Amino acid sequence: MKRTVFFLSAMALGLLVSASVSAQAKKAAAPAPAPKAITSLTGKIPSATLSVKLRAGETEVATGSLSNGSFTLALPATLKPGPDTFLDPITSWAKGEEVKISAPTAKFWRYMAPLQVYLGETLLGSASYTDSGEEMETSLYLVYVDKDVTVKGSVEGCAYDLTLKKGWNKAYQKGSALNTTTEPKGLKWVFTVNN
Repeated sequence: MKRTVFFLSAMALGLLVSASVSAQAKKAAAPAPAPKAITSLTGKIPSATLSVKLRAGETEVATGSLSNGSFTLALPATLKPGPDTFLDPITSWAKGEEVKISAPTAKFWRYMAPLQVYLGETLLGSASYTDSGEEMETSLYLVYVDKDVTVKGSVEGCAYDLTLKKGWNKAYQKGSALNTTTEPKGLKWVFTVNN
């Protein structure tokens, strides 16, 4: 009788082990679920600073932060002289008998190059205030003067209609005309990726 019970117990144990091994084999043989298309991707990137800079050569004239496509560039009250930011006599900009300058002793500095956009210390590209992306038919100048001055008239095909206040001024060049009185329609900030 003991042999029969032992035999039946051994047989039951064998069936259990066999069933367990068979279930594991079926599980291992089941195909992996098919990949699915994703609809979003999340993650956390360490904070980085996007900034906009006005640079003349190696001289950083002004810098501001960039967030959600908007920026504010705080211009210094006084332009610091440097190798790329020295002030020239206003008479060297618009020379000619047909040009009238209200304060001939005024000094100026002008900047037409685009603003630079950085991620940390890496240059990403540039931003220009213009009516077109590449040809810049109309564009923005930043003009700094050390005293109030007006420049009116034309010389060698260039027309000047500038009323400049001490400090920073916007001037718009459209073709060969440069003025401070009217911002041309259709100007927008255009970003160009650095290559």
